[in-house]
Amino acid sequence: MCVSFSDGANSWVLHRTDDWKPKVRQALALGVVGHNVAFDMAVLAANGFPLEEIFEAYAADKITCTMAREKLADIATGEMATQRAPKGPGYALDTIVKRRLGVELSKDAAVRLEYERLIDVPVSQWPAAFHLYAANDALYTHRLWAIQIDHPDEYRQARAAFWIQLMAAWGTCVDIPRLDGLRVRYEAEYAQAGQDLVASGLARYERRKGQEVMVRNVKRVGERIVQAYANQGKDYPRTDGGGPCTDQAACEDSGDPSLARYSEYMTLATKINKEIPALYKPLIHAYYDPLVETGRTSCAKPNLQNLPREGGFRECLIPRPGNVFVCADFSMFELVTWAQCCLEIVGWSKMAEALNEGLDPHCLIAAELLGWTYEHAIEAKSKKHPEHKLLNTNRQIGKAVNFGAPGGAGIERLCHQAKNSYGVHVEPDLMRHIKFDVWGKRWPEYKPYFERIEWAVDTHGAIEQLYSGRRRGGVSFTDACNGPFQGLAADIAKDAGFKLARECYLGSLKGCRIVNFVHDEYVVEVPEHAAKTDTAPRIEKLLVDAARPWLPGVKLGVEVTVSRRYKGDYL
Repeated sequence: MCVSFSDGANSWVLHRTDDWKPKVRQALALGVVGHNVAFDMAVLAANGFPLEEIFEAYAADKITCTMAREKLADIATGEMATQRAPKGPGYALDTIVKRRLGVELSKDAAVRLEYERLIDVPVSQWPAAFHLYAANDALYTHRLWAIQIDHPDEYRQARAAFWIQLMAAWGTCVDIPRLDGLRVRYEAEYAQAGQDLVASGLARYERRKGQEVMVRNVKRVGERIVQAYANQGKDYPRTDGGGPCTDQAACEDSGDPSLARYSEYMTLATKINKEIPALYKPLIHAYYDPLVETGRTSCAKPNLQNLPREGGFRECLIPRPGNVFVCADFSMFELVTWAQCCLEIVGWSKMAEALNEGLDPHCLIAAELLGWTYEHAIEAKSKKHPEHKLLNTNRQIGKAVNFGAPGGAGIERLCHQAKNSYGVHVEPDLMRHIKFDVWGKRWPEYKPYFERIEWAVDTHGAIEQLYSGRRRGGVSFTDACNGPFQGLAADIAKDAGFKLARECYLGSLKGCRIVNFVHDEYVVEVPEHAAKTDTAPRIEKLLVDAARPWLPGVKLGVEVTVSRRYKGDYL
């Protein structure tokens, strides 16, 4: 509709029919500040401003964002959790201006949402309220920037927000007929589960508003929880109010088949009422938050970063006609970044040595649990090997500990992670033995790593991210332990994503598009004719090269697959 500029004292508003491109070009040469500026840059590109010049400005640290700067400041002090919506006021421009400058900006919907009616009207003929709103948008962004603290990580975060904005704008397609079939299947399973609950007394039928509906017997569920845990000689989990906890985890761990079925019923209800409806759009434009406390991203409406692994949800995402998906993810990413952090913080790392030798850290743990040689464990990775199933179970345990223990997870947390993320049940006593007598001896750097982290938190009240300089304050011990390697992984992934997006729009991958980003995985929509022979190898090399400067001491691999749908129909 218009482009507004400000130097902190004066503001200018140019109509979309004015000659605005030279002014934008001049601004980019000097350096641009915007609030949620990635959106503005995408709008400029969509309206004919050369995308190449925008990418060049980002790469040259010529574009920064007051939203990202505010978030970085709050992350450094540990205040972000209280500010971020929906719990807190959020990071909209008017919210931060009121917080920092004490100025109440107009939110009049009669102005904000009615610019379209001025689409053919010169700015000189606009009502004063419309001109003032557009002018203040730039003016107060400038004034906010002027009082904010500079951050060494702000330009990298701005770059990340831009390619993520382009990804969200492009969107990803959904196979609606397949989703219909998924819904029908789950509704049938849900109905059967409900009947089973009625039969076991955990639900009953009641007549409400002239209709017979099934309602859960929560009181009876609580009584069964108490009895089930008593039968195991364990105390039952409790709510904050002291009563029996009846959530899914409590039911699953109860050992009672009827309570397990109750948990399944709740899971099916979530799928039918929340997860499936969220995908019912032919083309999804999810909302990505490009920066949360850990340095990672988040996703909502729907959460494409956390689709269920099982049950057919991921297979419902498909590329546009004539294209396939190339999915590329960094191998053992957070083990690699933990090893690099140990090299920097401790000075040495057995994990780094193992990874650089090409060893499988999960098989190393599994081999020790089974009393096997490492070579025998590697042979058993073959699905045709008679001991493959045994090896795989213990390798999953190895994954749970390798990925959980570096972050300071306790025994109970590791048991929970083993069951819920890797499908293996491990008793607490055995997990304690694995953590300290197997994992701890294999990777002894964990002790000095934890000691240095604890010292940093006690001394400075914060941790500072390797290489990017981002600080995070107000951290617990486990957050502080996770922070260095989880944050390093996030920094690498965002940096690599910018380089990948640039190649997709302007370089050797022109015509390809990133459609989803899941922390260490990129889902790229590419023309089918050259996917396996040309595009996939290029993407793999680009990601490896992008990560190398961040990992001077540890090798990192990239796994690439080509498929006709996300997690299905592999080519």
